[in-house]
Amino acid sequence: MAANHLEQIVAEWYEYQGYFIRRNVKVGRRSQGGYEGELDIVAFRPDPPHLVHIETSLDAHAWERREQRFMKKFELGRRFIPSLFAGLQLPSEIESIAILLFAAKVGGRDTIGGGRLVLVPELLEEILTALAPLRIDSNMVDEQKPLLRTRGRFNSSRRIEGNCVTSLIADTPRAARACAELCLYSRASFQI
Repeated sequence: MAANHLEQIVAEWYEYQGYFIRRNVKVGRRSQGGYEGELDIVAFRPDPPHLVHIETSLDAHAWERREQRFMKKFELGRRFIPSLFAGLQLPSEIESIAILLFAAKVGGRDTIGGGRLVLVPELLEEILTALAPLRIDSNMVDEQKPLLRTRGRFNSSRRIEGNCVTSLIADTPRAARACAELCLYSRASFQI
């Protein structure tokens, strides 16, 4: 289980696309106890090979603080991720992605801490665009992905807008609440 709804939906999305997922991975065991850090999500797809380190954030910190934090996290990822998949043929590059809820791409900012910057509305648009053409009766998202599966329970003529979620019927109340919170917080507006 992910630590928050944003981590959960990101992990579900990458797993749905065929990636093997590691979540909340502690890395860099210290001799005196503890770890150097924790990686939110590491996703590996063997064919075609792609390795992704994803950090999610619900904070509202200043860009300078975020820059430092993500730089440290992505450096930890580059150092320790290869050992997480020992024995597997990994790509030489690790794609680093920071997904932020409370942010805007001011001044054309598209990177942070050496990784690609993705805002939650962009992530939700990617997910909803990919899942929208799938028929609910023949292409249902499996029950192990409750947040993605929630998408499949919307009537195709309904809208999710920044201040209201209408006709949200989910497989579980938790999934419905999580999806609604992400949409509300991100001020997303999507036709699904």
